[in-house]
Amino acid sequence: QGGPSRGMATRGKVPEKGSAAAAGSGAKSKKDAEVMSAILRPKMAAEGLRPSDGVADMTHISDIDVNGINENLSVRYKRDDIYTYSGTILVAVNPYKYLSIYENDTIGFYKDKKMGDCPPHIFASAEAAYRSVKTTDMNQSCVISGESG
Repeated sequence: QGGPSRGMATRGKVPEKGSAAAAGSGAKSKKDAEVMSAILRPKMAAEGLRPSDGVADMTHISDIDVNGINENLSVRYKRDDIYTYSGTILVAVNPYKYLSIYENDTIGFYKDKKMGDCPPHIFASAEAAYRSVKTTDMNQSCVISGESG
C-alpha cells in the first residue's frame, strides 16, 4: 500500500487549525521555506518515489511512463485525492461523487500559500494565478482541457 507523498499533507485533507501541518514546514521565513523546498524536491525524486505511492506531484517520481502516470492517478483517485500535480500543471480526475473539498475552510487553507506547499487543489492554482496578477500587475490565464461527462 502506498502512503501519501512525503512532505505533503495527507490525503488532500485540510489539516486541523493549529496542527503542525497547518502551521507549515517550521521554516523561519518565506525564504527559508523556498530554500527547503528547492532542497527537498530533488531529494524526493532521488529517493525513488513510485507511482504505487500515489505521489502528489508526478515530477517526484524517478522513473515514469504512461502506465506509471495512470497507476499514480488511480492510486490517488481511490483515496479520493482527485487532484495531482505534474509540475505546475494540475490534473483533475472526476470523482463522480460529492467530496467536501470545496468548503470555506478549504478556501481559507489555500489563501496566501504557494502552489506546492499544500496538497494539489484547484484553489492552489487559483491562488497562484491571483498572486501573480497582484505581484506582476499582468493578466493571467488558466487553460482547462479535457473530456466532459
